[in-house]
This record gives sequence, C-alpha cells and structure tokens, in this order.
Amino acid sequence: MVLPETAILSRDELLRTLEAYAAAGVHGIKTSSGYGWNTQPEDVLVIRRVFGDAFQIDVSGGIRSFEHAMTCFEAGADKIHTSPIFRILDEAKGRLT
Repeated sequence: MVLPETAILSRDELLRTLEAYAAAGVHGIKTSSGYGWNTQPEDVLVIRRVFGDAFQIDVSGGIRSFEHAMTCFEAGADKIHTSPIFRILDEAKGRLT
C-alpha cells in the first residue's frame, strides 16, 4: 500500500504517479494521510476509470459525513478511513433503516 496524497497532485501528476506504481507492481493505494489533505471523490473516480481494478483504493482525508463516504464508494473506493466513524455509522443507520 502506498500513499500518493492525491489532494496535492495535479491530475497529470496523479496519473503519472499511479502509472509508476502500477509498473512497480503496487496493488493498493491510500489517497491521503488524513492530516490536512482532503480526498475528492473525483480523484477516486479518475483512478478507477483509468486503472480499473489495478488498485485497491482506500480513501482517507476529510471524510466527515455519510454522504461524503457514500460518494467515495460510488466513485470506486474499496475502503474508507475516517476518525468520526461512529458518527458516520449513526448517520448511516438513520438513513438506511
């Protein structure tokens, strides 16, 4: 698992970085350290569209709501890393029941 900090890379830098990771045999990425950088669902969508299932995509950084988490999953994320997980799960329970 590698951590390219997607929020600070241009689209071109992100794609070139991921091409190098794929060529090196990397199979998993985490979008952010979660400290000050927020992952955008659009980044996840681009990664999934360009690289298909080449990477497991773990999203971190700025996931503070059920809505944001779901948007990232819909964009192609495999996992979400977030500190307010219990609040998000409570929010999900209220929406899904």
